[in-house]
Amino acid sequence: MDDQPIRRGAPREERRFDQTQLRATKYGERVHRDYAAHFFKWGFATRHIGPEDHVLEVGCGSELPLVNVLRMGGRYNPASYVGCDLNKVSAYHPAWAEIHDHFNFVDHYHELPTAHFTIGVSIEVIEHMGVEDGRKLLAGYRHCLTQDATLILSTPVFNGRAAKNHIHEYTIPELQTLIEDAGFEVKERYGTFASYRDIVKVAKPEHLEVLNGLRMLYSEEVTACFLAPLYPDHSRNNVWVLKPRG
Repeated sequence: MDDQPIRRGAPREERRFDQTQLRATKYGERVHRDYAAHFFKWGFATRHIGPEDHVLEVGCGSELPLVNVLRMGGRYNPASYVGCDLNKVSAYHPAWAEIHDHFNFVDHYHELPTAHFTIGVSIEVIEHMGVEDGRKLLAGYRHCLTQDATLILSTPVFNGRAAKNHIHEYTIPELQTLIEDAGFEVKERYGTFASYRDIVKVAKPEHLEVLNGLRMLYSEEVTACFLAPLYPDHSRNNVWVLKPRG
């Protein structure tokens, strides 16, 4: 790990958890770009959820975006859904959704059913806590998920400069080690957010051709995100598909 970026600035570990969250209405009537990009991740998660699944989402958000995508997407509902969040959840939720707000999953996951959930979802959560609590987050999922479950985890890739509201961002090797230590194996990994200048340096010629065609309508930051799944090692954010190790 000697070649990893140097972490600069004041330590962020002074607070245990950062409880900021992205809201659809944060910027008035205009939906913020980052919130719109998150829909791709929620949509990706729903592709893994079937009518017989029991879903556990830590960091479900006060507006319950994943529940709303499931509820309004014209698809089947899961058999059950449990959402946990440190913040208050005031949004409407259907009968199949059970919400635990003001709930510290890291400290109290033993209060939830053991080896019960078939799908785990953690979208932009682990970076809002320190490494030891991140380790406990993964241990909690390992405790609550069945042996054949799937855990979908997304988080920024640390590139030497972390967002101010993130306590600890991980490099790819660092997070992979944490994941494996927690008893999971990585089945798939995709890029999500990316910068245009990073993508154009590594994109294949045929991908650059598509990229330049898309720029006729979309901005550079949007088109770079379209190619991000193909270049996870050069993306600012990754989504990890994990399975419990036998």
